Amino acid sequence: MIGYEHRNPVHAELAGMLEKGHAVAELTDECFLFPSGFKKGEPMTRQEGAKLWRAIADAAGIKVGNRIGTHAFRRAFANRLRDVPMRELKDLGGWKTEG
Repeated sequence: MIGYEHRNPVHAELAGMLEKGHAVAELTDECFLFPSGFKKGEPMTRQEGAKLWRAIADAAGIKVGNRIGTHAFRRAFANRLRDVPMRELKDLGGWKTEG
């Protein structure tokens, strides 16, 4: 976490999924969108996230070495919104600074 509170717009379909996830969280006492598979009450580690991403990429038929990962999505997001003022883009992306 970077200590920077922000809000990001989401697709209506995702909002519904997150609401269902919140209901499950209340029942299971879990508080993370991507919880750790090893430590209760902890977020997913980078290693767990990498394994999850690889499983998603494999299921989607994305071959290893295509340089398509989470950072590529962040970069594509910023590139598509290049006409948005930097301050707004920073806030939409959840970045603490313009750098």
